[in-house]
Amino acid sequence: MSGYQESQQSRKKRICFIGNSILYFNDCPRLLEVLSDDEIEQDSCFRGGTSFKTLFEHGNGMRDKFATSNAQRPDGSYDIGAPSVKALLQDPKGWDFVVMIDYTQGPARETSREESRRCLLECHAPLILASGARPVLLASHAYRAHAKGSDDLGDHREFTKRLVEGYEVYRKTLADVMPESQQPLVAPLGRAFSMVHDEKPQLWRDLFHTDDFHFSPAGTYLEACVIHCTVMGRPPMLSSRAMEDPSSLFDRARRMQPPEHEPLRKPSPEELVYLREVAMRICGTNAVLENAGGQKRDASEAGMAHREHADHAASLLTHCRIHGYFRKKK
Repeated sequence: MSGYQESQQSRKKRICFIGNSILYFNDCPRLLEVLSDDEIEQDSCFRGGTSFKTLFEHGNGMRDKFATSNAQRPDGSYDIGAPSVKALLQDPKGWDFVVMIDYTQGPARETSREESRRCLLECHAPLILASGARPVLLASHAYRAHAKGSDDLGDHREFTKRLVEGYEVYRKTLADVMPESQQPLVAPLGRAFSMVHDEKPQLWRDLFHTDDFHFSPAGTYLEACVIHCTVMGRPPMLSSRAMEDPSSLFDRARRMQPPEHEPLRKPSPEELVYLREVAMRICGTNAVLENAGGQKRDASEAGMAHREHADHAASLLTHCRIHGYFRKKK
């Protein structure tokens, strides 16, 4: 391995993912690899419909879902992730971050919230502590419409408020037992969805799959941008290839949506830029004032970084308009 390759390898952030279909629809981990220009390496433990507790108890459920050509390795095996949460967190290489998401409605209800809080404290926290990872709680979104028995959780604002409060309980639970270097972060995905809801209602609707709770490719892209801002301390840079062909961002996905469903459209170049800006704004201090190591930057450095990313977004928009990448809406 050359010196350049060694330096590239040494600067990669190791991120593991613990969760359910909110992360594996459209393969958010591999999308993050692309958006980071391979600055991260990742692994995961996913199972559909699971909470922190049920995933910890039952382990990986992706054997069939990730049995795809993009998941196949040269030796014929499939990249389905670690067999269990314990195996994932005990990887001998350790982790920089562990991104975690509960069953979507779980944090919004007192009983299920308490079950998850106890599981975080008793099952996850000791393993996270030993791994060296900094926990990142992916505070999820309110559904587009009532689904899966969510009628009692109120409208969009009430549902989002309950989720924010629930993830704050989880954050405080982990903060009480983690050292300073492993204090938990919250990736405010639900608040990002709410910002789009208020600013661009039709695009907010387009963030969802047809079932009203899973994500479309645009929703997963916003999810990835929020995670990137939270763990890397800055938004992802958009390549000219992504702007010319947004679908290329998903070329490595092991799975998009269920194969029997009609494929949903990919985000437009203009939407890529806007959703990235939403992630920057909603992550606020994390995206502008903290670097990837969690150290604060002074105001002048933060301002320079913010202007740099704003200038990059503006230049991308100009490039797209000049070359006619934006399609008129019908």
